[in-house]
Amino acid sequence: MIKFIHNLIIAKKVLVQVNKKMEKDVAETCLVESYSNGREQGLSICQFSTILPKGISYKRVSFSEDRNSDNIAIYFGKDNQFNMSGNIPNEEIYHKAKLFRYDKIDEAAQFIVEFFAEGE
Repeated sequence: MIKFIHNLIIAKKVLVQVNKKMEKDVAETCLVESYSNGREQGLSICQFSTILPKGISYKRVSFSEDRNSDNIAIYFGKDNQFNMSGNIPNEEIYHKAKLFRYDKIDEAAQFIVEFFAEGE
């Protein structure tokens, strides 16, 4: 069996918890993409506005195991604050990253759920 690299395993565990916690109407406005920034390999969730025409996104979260530790790194903000090539956060978003201990997957997922549940 081909195995995932460790930081993708962490991101997948967070996503599983996000899917368990997120309200259906919010989940239906989101999609998952890959996140790739050097040693950080993970997932990115993009939320599309239900008010704007379909296809216009406005919020994004990219998450993975942190490049310098075993912590879970979460980068969050408006979609236009992320580079389309790999869903990499800009400097402002990078510096306000939220970090969770490697074993706090449930708390990391809850942070993501709450970010998407709140209004613009």
